[in-house]
Amino acid sequence: MKKLNYKILGASCLAVSCIMFNTSQSQAFVGEIFTIGDLDYTVRTENGATGTVSVGSTDSGIIGDITIPSFVKNNGITYSVVSIEDDGFKSCGNLTGVIIPSSVTSLGRQSFGFCRKLTSITIPDTVTSIEERAFIQCDALMDIVIPDSVISIGNQAFDYCDRLSDITIPDSVIFMGDNVFNGCKKLVSVILSNSLSSIGSYAFQDCERLISVTIPDSVTSIGHGAFMSCVNLRSITIGNGVTSIGSYAFQDCKSLTSIIIPDNVTSIGDYTFYGCTILTNATIGKGLISIGMYAFFSMGLTEIFVNEENSAYCSMGGVLFNKDRTSLIQYPTGKNEKSYVVPDGVTSIEQAAFESCKLKSVSIPASVAFIGKYAFQWCKSLTSVYYQGDVPYAERTSYTYEGIYEHSPDVLTSYYPEGNATWEDAIDANGQWYERNTAVWNPPPQTNTKISYNYQNGIITLTFTGTLQESNDLLNWTPILNVQDSYNVDTTKGKKFYRSVK
Repeated sequence: MKKLNYKILGASCLAVSCIMFNTSQSQAFVGEIFTIGDLDYTVRTENGATGTVSVGSTDSGIIGDITIPSFVKNNGITYSVVSIEDDGFKSCGNLTGVIIPSSVTSLGRQSFGFCRKLTSITIPDTVTSIEERAFIQCDALMDIVIPDSVISIGNQAFDYCDRLSDITIPDSVIFMGDNVFNGCKKLVSVILSNSLSSIGSYAFQDCERLISVTIPDSVTSIGHGAFMSCVNLRSITIGNGVTSIGSYAFQDCKSLTSIIIPDNVTSIGDYTFYGCTILTNATIGKGLISIGMYAFFSMGLTEIFVNEENSAYCSMGGVLFNKDRTSLIQYPTGKNEKSYVVPDGVTSIEQAAFESCKLKSVSIPASVAFIGKYAFQWCKSLTSVYYQGDVPYAERTSYTYEGIYEHSPDVLTSYYPEGNATWEDAIDANGQWYERNTAVWNPPPQTNTKISYNYQNGIITLTFTGTLQESNDLLNWTPILNVQDSYNVDTTKGKKFYRSVK
């Protein structure tokens, strides 16, 4: 039996409130809902004997598979079914399969959301848009073919579709929103549209089985957290069109071993590769001019390489500096060296620069005037920091006194030049500086000497004035004989400290 409901949209009620309804008229109102069988149809347009409707169902008890018709008749009018209603089949918990007719052009907001037994759905190649949350938490949906008519896919469209194993985004898609495949824990592979302009924020977060991804050249931005916690992601190829990578984009991708940042990328957000525990090397292209906090923080990272044409950054021995080497930005956490000499000429050591490193000792030249907070945080093996000049300004955190040495060993000692008044003024009554002990030492004379560094293919070339000396422990120095002006150090044969004295 056909059931006719005169349910009018709010905007229409006022307009018809003073019109007498003639039951002999077949003309319906836009927004009127009528029901045929288990399906509800909402009138969208009407022109004489024809019109259009959207379809859904208020009957959450629908069981099994359904086929949505292309056309329906009501009161002598033939309606074309052109869209799935917003919330149309939301929470139809026993719906298992749907065939959508070729008359439909859009799937509305939450149209099949929370249909937890839905295993299959046929989307025709007339559909141009899949709206937000269309299939959110369709737990049983194992496979879906997105036709190449689709232009846009809304936010959370397939959010937590736990059984989806692979997905192809056709080249027709130019927009894909945030959280689209978030939490699809069995998604193994994805092929992205070559027309896509961006990867939305958290688009593939927690896709635990995703192994590899290629970002097409059409994409210009990768959103915040886009691949966050994809713990089995082993390879990521970033297209040449990408200019920005958002914060947390690849955080906790624990199977990622290396990353190449293309030349077109100009900015990387905070924590981008944070927690990528076996990421061993990162290559920065020539265009990158902005790196967020903890962007490359990884316990396995041993080398950071920078294109020599980069205008903002450079690397030496795998350590990241600004272009003119006045600022030390990051010492890779996974490097196995036990000691490190900050190059002469560096004026600042940035926030968290040495955090969690394996070093036992660090030598800081007199040129360093600033050390950022957390600079030596969680350096569990660090016992000696040798300062060659005046006491630097060292940032403190807002909640602890330790500042640069927070969570580093209590036995860590800051060594300062004997008789240096700036240090004597800074040391407290207990002989401590930043909650760590201090001791005097005799650093080498630095007057009228200069030493600079160039790194290439494992060889560091030292250019210097004065007499070049080397040391294993920063305390005992031996002159290098028969060298003048420059000296090559092969880093593959072990690490030593070098200084130039006069």
